[in-house]
Amino acid sequence: MTLHHSSPKSALHQSQLKQTLGWLSSISNLELLPTVALLLSFPDPGEDSSTGAMVDFPPELRYAVVKVLVAELEHYGKWRDETEQWKTLLTLRCTAREFTNMHIIKATLFECIALEATKRDVDRVREMKFVSLASFVKKVILRPSPHNTDLSESDFRMIICNEEREDPMEESMLVENYKTKSVLASHDEFLTQSGELERAWRALLGQFHQLDTISIKSWIGDHPLLSEYSYSYVIDDVVRPTLRKASQTTYSRFFSKVVRCISALQVDVRALEIDYENIQPFYDWSGDDWQQLKLDSLKRICFHAPYMKDLAPDMYQREDNIAEGMDAIMSKISSPLEEIDFRQVLHRSDMKPSFRIRGLPTLRKMALQYLSLDLDEFVSAVAEMPKLELIWLSDICVHYSQDPNSSWKGLFDVIRDQKTSKLVLLDWTDVWSRDDYLQDLYLNLDPACFNEQLSSCQRSGEPELSLLLYVTGRGSWNEELQKKYDA
Repeated sequence: MTLHHSSPKSALHQSQLKQTLGWLSSISNLELLPTVALLLSFPDPGEDSSTGAMVDFPPELRYAVVKVLVAELEHYGKWRDETEQWKTLLTLRCTAREFTNMHIIKATLFECIALEATKRDVDRVREMKFVSLASFVKKVILRPSPHNTDLSESDFRMIICNEEREDPMEESMLVENYKTKSVLASHDEFLTQSGELERAWRALLGQFHQLDTISIKSWIGDHPLLSEYSYSYVIDDVVRPTLRKASQTTYSRFFSKVVRCISALQVDVRALEIDYENIQPFYDWSGDDWQQLKLDSLKRICFHAPYMKDLAPDMYQREDNIAEGMDAIMSKISSPLEEIDFRQVLHRSDMKPSFRIRGLPTLRKMALQYLSLDLDEFVSAVAEMPKLELIWLSDICVHYSQDPNSSWKGLFDVIRDQKTSKLVLLDWTDVWSRDDYLQDLYLNLDPACFNEQLSSCQRSGEPELSLLLYVTGRGSWNEELQKKYDA
């Protein structure tokens, strides 16, 4: 039975509601909460459960429980769909119509959806009705097919046999498994080449009017053929490079279709996330599809890749291709960009500067990892970023191609001299400079935190203390700083 406000129990409900909400706030961080949510959704034993009638709990209480579940999920980030809270929300949607139509649940569960370039996934999407959900979708994750026709049977055998399995696969099962994967690969390849995939995705993405983030993923880091715990020497040095080589054609076609799809829809993309494995085999940066792609509204760009040890013979050529792709993408980005996040991109410290950073006046956050940078170009670019709040560097190799006598003092001078500078955090680890690693550095330049940072630097000693005083205009460039950063 549902709540009627004219019921004589209304006053009692209000009293119970007030007490329950207070109690609810005290258990919001406990594992008990999902159970409470499910209790609120149980059918009334005296009613026909098929009607969707629920126990006579106030709607405010049910909404409050859901709201706390959603708030709990915010703490889990990208792992939130593995939590009990997430599973509980999914269960609630299937329990009663009130939960099915609750906007807060839709906005949480369908804010991000994932699509795969497989026949099975496209068929699933066609069967679903997104009319009531489309307005809640803000992010779409696009992935290529995990199956590809270039994976030979011998390579398939090698991958399966190098997996640590409790029950090794029998020969007959292995052969049958490979045949099944080959059929799936052929179906998925036809789907992409025939244009069917592009048409299906255009029709679907065109419904998502709130879409602002597109994430283009790969399967190299978590391929379905590999278990979750595949980190052995053979996996890193043999299996993953084999999968990468077999996936190149699939990934190149996939990336091309994604570019065409986004260009045709004229989606107002605000954030773009790309696994670099997708751009590595793509060569058509001067083609019409790429040239027509508009990224004028982009505010955040990410290049990510799973870290892996790789001794593949084509490593140098591949990383040159990645650097070319990054430059091609960055060349299309204009003023609104506020954040760049390039992590685990290139794994060689001996290569020439792989990424040219140019001045981006609206940039606020810059996180760079596994890149080679020219120090003079980097300093010049930072000088043109008056709104920059954060610089995070990790495993960076610094070159001095323009001036062998260049020093890090140039960067610190830019931070010190820019009166309008918004820089709050300067954080770097494992920065390779002049055949040696610089000392790890963490400087919080927020004026509100200056005294706390000063105390921390006093405990750490030189050169952190002197550097903090210098970049904040409270000290001079001394011999200790000269020795550390100008050698």
